[in-house]
Amino acid sequence: MKKIASFLLFALLFTGMFSSCTSEEQNSTEPTQETVEEYRSEIIDENAALTSEQENAGIEWLKKYSDSAFGTGVYQEKLTDSFSTDRLIDGMEVCLGLWDVSFLDGSEGKIIITEVVSNGERRLSDMYKANGAINLMTVDYAYSRLRLDSRYASVCTGTVSNGCTEGVKEFNITDSAPQTAKYELLVNESIKEGKILYGSYSDDRKTYQVCLTVPISETRGIGSVVTQNNTFDREKSVVYLMNKTYKVMHNEETGDLVTVNRKYEEKVLCENTDSEGDDRLIPEIFDQYDDQVLVFTMRGKADKVIGYGIYDAETQEVTKYENGDTPIALYNGILYHTYIENGETKIGYTDLQFPQNTVKALGEINSLDSLKKGNAEISLSGDGKKIAVAEKDADGVTHIKVFSSDEGSLLWERTVIGYFCEPKYVGFLDSGSLFVLCDKKPLCDEYMFIVSPPEDK
Repeated sequence: MKKIASFLLFALLFTGMFSSCTSEEQNSTEPTQETVEEYRSEIIDENAALTSEQENAGIEWLKKYSDSAFGTGVYQEKLTDSFSTDRLIDGMEVCLGLWDVSFLDGSEGKIIITEVVSNGERRLSDMYKANGAINLMTVDYAYSRLRLDSRYASVCTGTVSNGCTEGVKEFNITDSAPQTAKYELLVNESIKEGKILYGSYSDDRKTYQVCLTVPISETRGIGSVVTQNNTFDREKSVVYLMNKTYKVMHNEETGDLVTVNRKYEEKVLCENTDSEGDDRLIPEIFDQYDDQVLVFTMRGKADKVIGYGIYDAETQEVTKYENGDTPIALYNGILYHTYIENGETKIGYTDLQFPQNTVKALGEINSLDSLKKGNAEISLSGDGKKIAVAEKDADGVTHIKVFSSDEGSLLWERTVIGYFCEPKYVGFLDSGSLFVLCDKKPLCDEYMFIVSPPEDK
């Protein structure tokens, strides 16, 4: 009877997740003492402990309790994401893991495993299916179930919330638009468009599909979601230079980035090496200036930008920077970019009218520790006067800092404490405010933060 009851309960939860651009009604069930599954009592009564690492412990829990929880054993499992926090229970650490599991009965499932770690011992608190129902795959839901565990209920003093300083507004994207959780946040495209786009990238990363558009409102945060199904190129396919004397494009056969003159003669600017190894090099058009200068990027392994190049159509010269330097933005002939100096990442700019000049560093901005390590997010304002940097410190606090783009001096800053999300991507709104999008973490909602400048700024 216990197996039948468990099977019927989870059959109700199963709805299936789809990758195509379709709508889906969301489940909003909250757990109560009466709806907690019977196998939870078995877990609590046994109070078993393991001292292994999280992944190995998860496999042991699946083997031990899968029959009771899901009515069938498992034959294949994979930990797809996990994170730990000590902010939910006093003096203990809560470990949450998301698993893809194949069962012996032929079915598959996404499993959430919640463990409580104390004095080096891991104790299982919960294990449940989360297929299809987005609200089941959040810290908030997992924590609400954890509070029903009699061993920890009295010490569950944490709250599932973020913290912000004055001038920062928080908006829960997943809560306001739960259908967004089915798709990938198209970060760079969102920043360029000034709105939040969701969809997916093609396997070759040359195009992206937009399934949902979420308008940004400074007062309401998130506007009405627009459902769509459009495919766009990630970069410009053709750029014309020198009054159309030259056009820059990808060779259809080789994928090389080439120029083509009016006689249809080709010149290779950057070869394309599409491989799975460390020699992978994919050139992409970044931007152009004054019908004369083209900037292109070079992507390497894991689709990471590993350098960029500048092509001057008048002199026919190509200059490449291949030490991990990354373009940030091109504004009025000034290319803002990162560069490596003494093993540290810094920000500077180059005047493309005189590209032979050395890069000019940007003052205070280059003192940021996260920037030196290459893990800060950077954006240039639409008027080219300010640079915003989102950097996360060792305590998990994200500092949003705005600098002048000509001197690199600090103008103002705000703080976002994202306990259950990881604010990372930053962009400017037309009003001068910033919007920060969180980097999606396992079991977490997605958030947007609107960051307003001080009134005198």
